[in-house]
Amino acid sequence: MVEDTPIVGQVFPPSDDVIRLPSSPFTADGARLMVPPDRRSWSVVDTMTGSTLFRLNHAVDIQDDMEWSADGRTAIFVAEENAAYVYWIWNIEEGTTKAVFRWPDGRKFGKSGISADGSMVGFSNGLGDVVFRRVIDLTASALDP
Repeated sequence: MVEDTPIVGQVFPPSDDVIRLPSSPFTADGARLMVPPDRRSWSVVDTMTGSTLFRLNHAVDIQDDMEWSADGRTAIFVAEENAAYVYWIWNIEEGTTKAVFRWPDGRKFGKSGISADGSMVGFSNGLGDVVFRRVIDLTASALDP
């Protein structure tokens, strides 16, 4: 038997474009879903009501993949800025973002991951290089000297 579930309408804005769900759209408990309503923003949506709880607006295009921490408090995403790809971390409830890493030559990323508590991130590229960064201060950019 299939359990009846409420249909949540209008999570995505009406559009002719097909908007895909990101690679890990749900929090670990399934209570929240992350959706990209357009190329420069992400919304965190309550899965039972469809209401937007948090929204990230970014000045440049955000790439399709967004990864949650298991606690659902932080997420990492890639944005292309001046022909370079930069990884950012988003403290969802505080609404703050921080640049975390970019390859010195600006190349694209491969896969990424974030620890359960959001304090450690890892990135790879197509050449097999892997880098890990501890994220301590979510208010200061890790790219600044």
